[in-house]
This record gives sequence, C-alpha cells and structure tokens, in this order.
Amino acid sequence: MNIAIIGPESSGKSYLCTQLQAHYKGTIIPDYSRYYLATKGLKYNSSDILSMANAHLNLFLRYKSDSLVIWDTDILNYYIWYELKFGVKLDELKELSNRIKPDINFLLFPSIKWEYDPMRESQFSQEIIYTKYVEYLKLKKSVYYTFDSIGKERLQKIRFIIDYYLTLQHR
Repeated sequence: MNIAIIGPESSGKSYLCTQLQAHYKGTIIPDYSRYYLATKGLKYNSSDILSMANAHLNLFLRYKSDSLVIWDTDILNYYIWYELKFGVKLDELKELSNRIKPDINFLLFPSIKWEYDPMRESQFSQEIIYTKYVEYLKLKKSVYYTFDSIGKERLQKIRFIIDYYLTLQHR
C-alpha cells in the first residue's frame, strides 16, 4: 500500500512519516526537492521544479515493495509550488502528477507553528497551499483525509485509518 503525507511546508509531514515508518516498518520515499536544493543550492527556476518533479516521480516508479510505502509529499506538490511561485499552471507537471496515485492521501492542515528553515519560502502561503491541495485532490478523485490535529492524536487517527485499509487489503 502507498500512502502520501501531503500538505503545506511546516505542517509536520516528515516527522509524521518517520513515526509511521517506525510503527509499520515501511519505507519512506523522501521529499526529493530537499535533496535537490541541498545539492544544487537554494536558488532555482521553473525548469528546476520540473526536474525535481521528474526525479521524484522516478523514485516512486522505481520503488516496489510488499510493505507500506510512505511518500513524504507527492508530485502534486510540485504542481502547486509551480503555480504559486510563477503564477501559471504547468500542464506537464499536472500530467506527471496524474501518472501515479497513492492509495490514501493524508493532507495535513498547517496547525503547527511555522518554523524557519532555509528551504521554506513563506509562512503566509500555508493556507493557500492547503486549499489548493483540497481542490486538486477532489479533481483527481483521490482518496484523502484531512487532519488539523497534531501530535499523538493525529498519529493515532492516521494509524487507525491505515490499519483499516490494510485489513481490507488482506481479505
């Protein structure tokens, strides 16, 4: 089963991924943009976002597993990022986003206090990003759950949903 932990920056995605990985002994597909920007530098242009999205997609396509695969964000992130940064929707990113579909998306509301990170761009865009995710997940007819809780409560709710889907898969 593939699950995606998605949402705006500083919403706790990576931390939640590590908690789920520890519990389920699954595999995390990391957010490729962090690797890319750490390697190439924090200055980027529109073609860099497309390169990151393609590389991220290749991570998903290469990885096959019988265990739970946890995506620390997904390709839809690059589509939304591009739209917000450059003011246009890039069809190529939309097509990349449509090539893969997680079994379940867990969309995190920005309930956590925004923390500075040199790779984060704006604490003021969190709710816009969240709203864009909801809009596009509905258009894609994706299975998704939204969470505005944090900490142990959020983790327990998400684990309950994952356990339910895992039970359905084994019937």
